[in-house]
Amino acid sequence: MRRRQRAQPTASRRGLFAAVACAAFVLTLPGVFGHVAAAVETVLFDTATAGPDPTNTTQTSSFSSSTTFTRVDLADMEVFETRVVAELDGAVVFDQTVADAPDSAAVAAAFAEATAALAGACAVSGPSLVSSSDTAETVQLRDEENGSEETVTLEETIGAFPDGTIIFVGENRSEEFLVRAGTVNANEAYHTEFFVNQVFQTTVTNQATYRLAGEPCPAAAPTEAVEVPAVPPPQPAPAAAPVVAPPRMAG
Repeated sequence: MRRRQRAQPTASRRGLFAAVACAAFVLTLPGVFGHVAAAVETVLFDTATAGPDPTNTTQTSSFSSSTTFTRVDLADMEVFETRVVAELDGAVVFDQTVADAPDSAAVAAAFAEATAALAGACAVSGPSLVSSSDTAETVQLRDEENGSEETVTLEETIGAFPDGTIIFVGENRSEEFLVRAGTVNANEAYHTEFFVNQVFQTTVTNQATYRLAGEPCPAAAPTEAVEVPAVPPPQPAPAAAPVVAPPRMAG
């Protein structure tokens, strides 16, 4: 888009034109005003010896630019860190962090592995949520160009008496230019405005820790010893009584 603006003649310029008109009128008067006319003519042209005729117009150009930055925030992005811990009698037997939500299949699989690690327990409690937090971090991702706009402004400057007026023109108004006394300079000022979107992203990390606890089995009660009476050693059999043969009778 181009916009052109023209400045109105200033009071000093109107005064200059009026002075030139009066001088022209006086110089046309004959006779008694002749000496006055000569004096006016001398004053007018002596003040302009540093430059051209007061009606002369010069032209210059200047160029400048600037950038307008606009912040653009993308929708928040959520990430998850779910930690699963299993303890048996106070000792950690399973500890795993899953980059997924607590209700995801990946975390369900971690719960199953933690339960399997407690296979030697008589009782398992959990999983129970023991801690959670949400942490947000915002970073700038990139800059995106979003077009530009050019404006053109006409600037008129009248050189002041007696030394003229210094203005700055050229690239970024880095060049000094003297508008000589009584002259008019028309400067075309070109300005380019660049527009840039700065894109930001906020990441929210949802952290949660779940615990499963296994209780050990109680120790078995000791059994009481039963006394078995000792078996007496076998006794030897009593000796057999001798057999006495009856006497024979001779006959």
